[in-house]
Amino acid sequence: MELQRYCINIVAQFAAMKDNEKLQDSVVDGPLKIIVTFMVDPMNDRDFRTAAEQVLRNLGFQGRVDVVCCLSSLSWLPLIYLTTSSISSPRISSSISSHRQGG
Repeated sequence: MELQRYCINIVAQFAAMKDNEKLQDSVVDGPLKIIVTFMVDPMNDRDFRTAAEQVLRNLGFQGRVDVVCCLSSLSWLPLIYLTTSSISSPRISSSISSHRQGG
C-alpha cells in the first residue's frame, strides 16, 4: 500500500505540471482509470482515496463529481479532460479524431 501511495503522489505531481501538456496527457492516457478505481474502492483508507482524487484535481477535474458523472463509462474522462483543459488548443481536434477512430 505504501508503494502505491508513493506512486500516486508522483503521478499527482506529474498531473500538476500545467506547463507540460504531454506529461499530463500521458497521465490521462495511462494510469488515470486505475487511479480512479483506487479512489472509489471503499476498501482503501481515506488518505489513499484522497491522494488518488488529488490526481484528478491536478488535471482540472472536480474529483469525485466528475467520476460520478462518468461512472458508467470511464472512457469519458479523457474526452472531458481534453475538452476542459484547452478549448482553443489545436491538439483538441486531433485527439478527438483519434478517440472517434478508436485510438
